[in-house]
Amino acid sequence: PYMDEAERCTHIGFLESGVIRHAGTPEELKASVPGTLFEVAAADPRAAMAALDGCPGVASTHLLGDSVRVLLAQGDPGSIDKALADAEVSAVVRPIAIDMESVFAYLADSRAPFPDAGPVTP
Repeated sequence: PYMDEAERCTHIGFLESGVIRHAGTPEELKASVPGTLFEVAAADPRAAMAALDGCPGVASTHLLGDSVRVLLAQGDPGSIDKALADAEVSAVVRPIAIDMESVFAYLADSRAPFPDAGPVTP
């Protein structure tokens, strides 16, 4: 999927096994993702992702290009820095706005509960 194109849509539906599971405007879907999104720039993004998977408060991680997107559902953002330091991964961490790429990654993560947007209207 091309999530950069989805940003320009007026209404989006996410299918799972041929059934629309989540639908709404891009703004509605982005607002439904709980937490704060961070971008982690590291020389070894896979090592950064491994250090952050399972970290307390982290709802999901995914690679996007040469950086790692981290959705912190709860807890102190300093926990990201601590987990990276504990794993001896040097990185720059910054908060970023939730975008449709993040919505898609969140929905694709099997651990991620996501509220149903309700019935789809044509």
